[in-house]
Amino acid sequence: MEIMREIDMETEFIKFQRHIKDKSVATIKSYSQNYKKLREKVGKDLQEVPLEDLVLDIGQMSDSYASQKAFANVWSICNYQMLLKETHQSYIKYYKHLDEQIELQLRAKHKQIKSDIIPMETLIKHEDKLYENEEFNKFVACFIVRNCYCRNADLNITIVGDYDDVNSDDNFIVVNDKKSIVIRQDYKTNKTYGRIEVSFTDKRFVYACKQLNYGDKLFPGADNPAKLQNRLKNALYTNEVQYLNTKIDDIAKTGDLKELKIVSERRGSGLDQLITSYNLNF
Repeated sequence: MEIMREIDMETEFIKFQRHIKDKSVATIKSYSQNYKKLREKVGKDLQEVPLEDLVLDIGQMSDSYASQKAFANVWSICNYQMLLKETHQSYIKYYKHLDEQIELQLRAKHKQIKSDIIPMETLIKHEDKLYENEEFNKFVACFIVRNCYCRNADLNITIVGDYDDVNSDDNFIVVNDKKSIVIRQDYKTNKTYGRIEVSFTDKRFVYACKQLNYGDKLFPGADNPAKLQNRLKNALYTNEVQYLNTKIDDIAKTGDLKELKIVSERRGSGLDQLITSYNLNF
């Protein structure tokens, strides 16, 4: 009986966290943050908030329909999934409305993205300049972002000369005689896509990797996300999302879905995510 009373006294947030515990680390963090923001806004447990009030509240919290959808997801978990209740038709209708508005916002966003596309030739010329100036760590960073389509945080990466130096948790570049292997294990969607390994035999890339100190990070001293971000501002021609936009724009022109699949596998993103969030226009 004592155990039952302790369970009953648990806060809605604790029960919510238990319900989402099997999701990815990034999803848990996002859901938890959105729960707290929404709970603070409404001033009571989400199970006490009727749908009519929710619509008004989240409309005041953000102009982004994607953000409104994220808050609605949290409310739905508390009011349907956690209570083992069937989703009400009024919520389904509201959710569909959010999806329609998101689609309109995405179209406007994609139109802007396509007007700001940076030609692939420009990105490669930037790498050429870094290589010629022997700024090899910056060259390696640009090459990986352009060819692995990865996020900035993935460049928290260590250079090693032997595969035996790779552990099961972190990111590495294994430098062999004629190839370099980029291994990513600590990245946003690793719970879904697991360990990603990509081998490159590009002579300049392999040579540049050999010029780096084994055992060091790609950017020594970038021991937190802010410092890494600052180093990358001085390395990448533009932000990593625009590198991805450039690649996807090229794919959209050719309609090469096999190439899109490669992007999906190397980045660790679903095809649906790539198509809806970037500038594809098939």
